[in-house]
Amino acid sequence: MAAGAALGMAQVSLPYAELGIAASVLVLGVGILVVHRDMSPWPIVGLVLLFGACHGHAHGLEIPKSVSPALYTLGFVIGTAVLHIVGVVIGEVAALQPWLWRGLRLGGGAVSASGAVFVAQALLA
Repeated sequence: MAAGAALGMAQVSLPYAELGIAASVLVLGVGILVVHRDMSPWPIVGLVLLFGACHGHAHGLEIPKSVSPALYTLGFVIGTAVLHIVGVVIGEVAALQPWLWRGLRLGGGAVSASGAVFVAQALLA
């Protein structure tokens, strides 16, 4: 995210960044639907890097002129890290009970459906 933000702050164009952000919601939802413990983490790492760059770029483009770029970047990076940690905790807790796991999968379906709408909107824009 920080690298993408630096590109955005420098006004460097990142083609399809908005589509990447929309796709990240779709991929997150699908990931929640299909995840299992035996999966390799490397494809996920690659997707996180790609989508993080897109999200960071959008933040960098929208930085207010009145703020410190370093503190602004630190703020959204910490916020994103907290969201990721909370997501992992939710997933780990849900894995303890079948009914929670089913609920998490239903939530993943809802996220992927909204992601599909976002992708369609990005493609039509």
